[in-house]
Amino acid sequence: MGFLGLRFVVVCWIMGLSVGFAGKSASLPTDGLPRNLGDLVRIQQRVQAVLEVCQKATVGLGRGGSGVIVSPDGLILTAAHVSMNAGRVMTVSLLDGRRVRAKALGLNHLADAGLVKIMEPGDWPYVPLAQDGGREAGDWCFALGHPSGFDAERGAVLRVGRLIGSHALVMRTDCHLIGGDSGGPLFDLGGNVIGIHSKVSERIDENYHAPIEAFRRHWQLFLNGEEIQVSRNPEGGFLGVASELSLKGALIKKVFADTPAAAYGFKEDDVIVSIDSVAVFDSEELGWALQRNAPGSTVKIALRRGNRPMVLPVVLGKRPPSN
Repeated sequence: MGFLGLRFVVVCWIMGLSVGFAGKSASLPTDGLPRNLGDLVRIQQRVQAVLEVCQKATVGLGRGGSGVIVSPDGLILTAAHVSMNAGRVMTVSLLDGRRVRAKALGLNHLADAGLVKIMEPGDWPYVPLAQDGGREAGDWCFALGHPSGFDAERGAVLRVGRLIGSHALVMRTDCHLIGGDSGGPLFDLGGNVIGIHSKVSERIDENYHAPIEAFRRHWQLFLNGEEIQVSRNPEGGFLGVASELSLKGALIKKVFADTPAAAYGFKEDDVIVSIDSVAVFDSEELGWALQRNAPGSTVKIALRRGNRPMVLPVVLGKRPPSN
């Protein structure tokens, strides 16, 4: 098996004994926990089968961040706190020694998700994106990145772990991350990107990632260079609801009197899915999507009332003055 393979198996064995999350992984027992050396070897073989391609696509960004190329023309997923601002130019460092320029496109500061594009032509190494959903606590995964900065001789560093939990805005794993990993990719055992490293913790089970859904649902906005962030635009459009995060959208908890929401018949427990086809999942995304429109604008608000989908054209109001 060799020293590196044995070390990989020992690490997986320690992790398998130290966590007990219910889950599943193909070719393993249905609860995902390795029962013997053969189970550990199968995990190792699945990672090794895709590792070379995944490492080639994992890049260094700027002076201390990571990213992953996901298209042959050089689109890179990273964390918003790595790309920082739309239009920012940075250096991409590849495993084969190339250093090229790239420009930050759109980003979602709320989910810590950013998109970057290599500015030079080329046929770039890339990896596929996972499909939305289908992941469960306990699923095996692996992280790549450039901790402490890009090092071509060392390459992207591998950490194997398991998914602790996930929802629309964040995933949590026990893949051990350190500074410099931010923006790097999280993969399933098939080599598909399922998330991007966001918050690095000193505790092994408190590392957080932006899920692939956070990129896909706003993909066109990212390509257009838009920034999704907490809106502080008092002159923006106003609806008049209080909401919170749900797995399906922004769940309305209160409809305020004498507001457009009240006039158009919005109700508590309605779930707002999108504003003019821009997906929203919590109060901050909803506020940003509304306030990018001026008072008096008509927007199409898609919502679910129980099991019934609805689309309401709503004329937004003006935010009342704060007391």
